[in-house]
Formats: sequence, structure tokens, C-alpha cells
Amino acid sequence: MAIREVVALFDDEEELFNTIDELEGKGFDRSEISVMPTIDEVEEAVGHKVDDMYVATNDPDTPRSFPLDHASWGDAQGVLIAAPFLAGAFAVTIMGAVNDYTVMQTALTVIVTGAVGSVFGYLIMQFLKKRHQNEVERQIRRGGLAMWVHVRDNAHARRAIRIFNRHHAHDVRFKMGHNA
Repeated sequence: MAIREVVALFDDEEELFNTIDELEGKGFDRSEISVMPTIDEVEEAVGHKVDDMYVATNDPDTPRSFPLDHASWGDAQGVLIAAPFLAGAFAVTIMGAVNDYTVMQTALTVIVTGAVGSVFGYLIMQFLKKRHQNEVERQIRRGGLAMWVHVRDNAHARRAIRIFNRHHAHDVRFKMGHNA
């Protein structure tokens, strides 16, 4: 069965996110939208170095991934800060109860342990954000951030192309392929 899709490259992650938001607002289902995973994942899947994102978007062996949105990134950041705080606080509360700590001793230990846990979570979050930003820059240097949208018909394809163009995508094109 033939797959009909529109593919484009972006030089700005924010424009890519804005495009996803507009596509969803204009009737495209999120399941119809995919993006390129990390270059390392792509290179492992295709079995060779990827220097040109345009070429990679035309390779049927190029893997795709589900795009994360801003809310998901925000949720993940919140969890990375809150989870270590809560885990530390819970552990210290149990330890305080077992060791007959006073309420004040337990409270102070919870605050200190929670703060240390939150700092640890914040450092992990910063590391992940930096790693993500490095990957975005790496893909842009090689031609751009790739996005594919499955389309049902020509009118659907024209709508996707207009949205891509409105968000400064380049190398926008319609493709027909075959399911594997």
C-alpha cells in the first residue's frame, strides 16, 4: 500500500514545535506526525554515516520518532526536580520514625535531604537539556530538523505544505512510498 507524506526540514526547533501545534490545530492527528530521532540512532539503523538530512529523509530505512511537545518537556523537568525531593523526604521520614527523631529533627532532615535531591535532579535536567540542544544543533548543521506528515489526499498534502511554508521550513516536498 502506498504511503503519502509531506516531508520538510527546519532550521529552528521552535518553528518545528509551532508547526506541530498548527498541524494539530488544522486537523492533523499527532500520530500522523513524526520527526527524526538522534543522528546516532539513524546511523545505526541505516548502517552508514549520515551527513545530509535531506538524503536521510528520502531513505526508507531512516527511523522516525514521535515528537515531544513543550508540555512534555516541562513535565519531565518538573519530575526531575520533584522526584528526588520526594524520594529523599519519604526516606528520611521513615528513617526518623524508626530512629525516634523528634518532629523538628525529621523536618529539618527532610528539608536538607529534599534540597540535595532537588539539586541533583536539576543537574540531571540541565545535562539532558544540553545534550538535547547539542543534538538539535548537530542535525541543523547537517541540513535541518526533519519532520514527516502522513497525508490522506492531495488537499491534505496541500494544507500540510502551506503550514510548513508558513513556519519557514525548507526542502518541503510531497513523497509517495510503499509500506514495508
